Amino acid sequence: MGGCLDRLRPLAAPNGKEARKAAYLSSALYLIWPLILFFPMWAAPIFYPSLADPNQSYSMMAMDLLPPGLIGLVLASMFAHTMAMTTSDANAITSVVTRDILPRLFARFRNLNGKASLLAARVTLVVFTSLTLLVAVNQSDFGGILGLLITWFGALIGPISIPMLLGLLPAFKRSGSAAAIVSWAGGLLTFGYVKYIMEAASTATLVASPVIVSAVLFIGLGMATHKHSVPAEVDELVDSLNEDMK
Repeated sequence: MGGCLDRLRPLAAPNGKEARKAAYLSSALYLIWPLILFFPMWAAPIFYPSLADPNQSYSMMAMDLLPPGLIGLVLASMFAHTMAMTTSDANAITSVVTRDILPRLFARFRNLNGKASLLAARVTLVVFTSLTLLVAVNQSDFGGILGLLITWFGALIGPISIPMLLGLLPAFKRSGSAAAIVSWAGGLLTFGYVKYIMEAASTATLVASPVIVSAVLFIGLGMATHKHSVPAEVDELVDSLNEDMK
């Protein structure tokens, strides 16, 4: 995971100071953006008090409140942004899987040459895109669009974020790739257990429980290996993050 962070940080900013400025700006925008994004959802019960399917609230408000030209612009923007976001996510996931996850899990992926590495990346890209299309076609089985955004995305982003965020802190530098993968897998399994076995669990429980389990596993494994030596590249990465902030 440290190698992944080391590659991503220079691409985002020239140094740690600029990266911190970008992080502050992103945090400020994320405080405002949800208010804009979810305003139509909050306003829909007022405009359409008897709406049977809440998934149609955005489309109905656009068709009723926007002039024809803006409706076409919104539709074109949605298609363009969806394609751009899918491409960006597919490339990012392919890079992380082929360079950071597979080499840690399987020895045969640790010394791939150019052609073999490119083939693995292409296979990963096709698999990810196929799974994305499969989920989109069967979105009704996942609770619809709102169910995917609120329940699935909210519950699954937590276990993924725990190793990425805590891994940047010096206190967790002993929580290596094994701790990251175990905590991520534990969060996913917890989500599956709460959703499909407990069944009657509330949305808050469904979203919070994978995050808690993932955090406990990541921190616990780091504490269990606190006597182990830290690789030199990890110490160098953590020290560079502190130095760049000056």
